[in-house]
Amino acid sequence: MNFRDTRGRKRVEPTLDLTPLIDVVFLLLIFFLITTSFVQSDDQQLPLNLPRAAAGESPTQGEKVTLFVQKDGSLQIGDEQIRAGEVRKRLEELFKADPSVQLNVKGDRDTAYGSVTTLIDEAREVGFEKVNLVVKRKQP
Repeated sequence: MNFRDTRGRKRVEPTLDLTPLIDVVFLLLIFFLITTSFVQSDDQQLPLNLPRAAAGESPTQGEKVTLFVQKDGSLQIGDEQIRAGEVRKRLEELFKADPSVQLNVKGDRDTAYGSVTTLIDEAREVGFEKVNLVVKRKQP
């Protein structure tokens, strides 16, 4: 027994509306783009005007610590500001934590040559075997 009157009505086919699904996908994409922490290079952390050199080689892979020397003489290891008197102590701590770590020295082009040389010398005295002076490659 069929109590419905289906003679005058057309049957509606069920459909899937994709518009809300697309909206949700775009919202998720925006959410992940905003919340993702992007990897920053050292150049974005501390803007320095590096000297240029034609010769040089890329440092080998491994654990690296970067020592920044700004033109006003201020120093920074990684994200930590340090005073000139604390450099040796901080380098000793880093070396004791991992003796195979590489030290990259990034000095501003206008930094006094003697201050960068002193820092490299202190790193060698502490025990760092891999000390790299970072420069920008000259464009041919």
